[in-house]
Amino acid sequence: MIKALPALGSALLGAAVAYLVFVVHPLLAAVLLIPALIGVGAYLRARNAVWRDPIGSLRWFEASQVGLYTIAAAAGAAVIWVAVSLAPPEASKAAVPTTNAHESPAASYLGEILKAASGALSAFIAAAFVKPSEEPDSWVAARVEAEFKRAFTNVFRAGSTGEQALLSPDFGMSSGWDAEGRRTRAEAIAAALKDRKQLRP
Repeated sequence: MIKALPALGSALLGAAVAYLVFVVHPLLAAVLLIPALIGVGAYLRARNAVWRDPIGSLRWFEASQVGLYTIAAAAGAAVIWVAVSLAPPEASKAAVPTTNAHESPAASYLGEILKAASGALSAFIAAAFVKPSEEPDSWVAARVEAEFKRAFTNVFRAGSTGEQALLSPDFGMSSGWDAEGRRTRAEAIAAALKDRKQLRP
């Protein structure tokens, strides 16, 4: 339940941005640049910290999730924009019907076609951008693993604890690069960097 709150927050932020865009001014969509830049900055800081402080870099990787949620919020706003733009609100019931007797069949079904198109586009955008935000730890795990392997491949001797922490699918009491596994591996790698016996000549 608690893990779903950030994704919910992204959806609500997307709805709020869509409201501001439609009601106030389109340029207000730029407010999403603030958390996006925070996420990018945290990710760059994490990459730079991997070598000198493997354990400390994990905090910055976690903070970089802000960028992921911002993408989800932007995608959510785009979903709403597409739906509203392609399927405008129906006319008031009090309005006088304006159906033309000579209206072509294609024109009479245009509203339903637009609704179907907006639904398809909304589903695509949600699947491509919003869904990943529901599994943020797997997103962080993949990036931490990639950056650690980029930084420390060929640094440790074969069979050393440092190499096992970096390359072994299971290490210590953890498997993979989940939150516990990342911490365990980072601690082992940090210790291995201080042990010259584990480093390649």
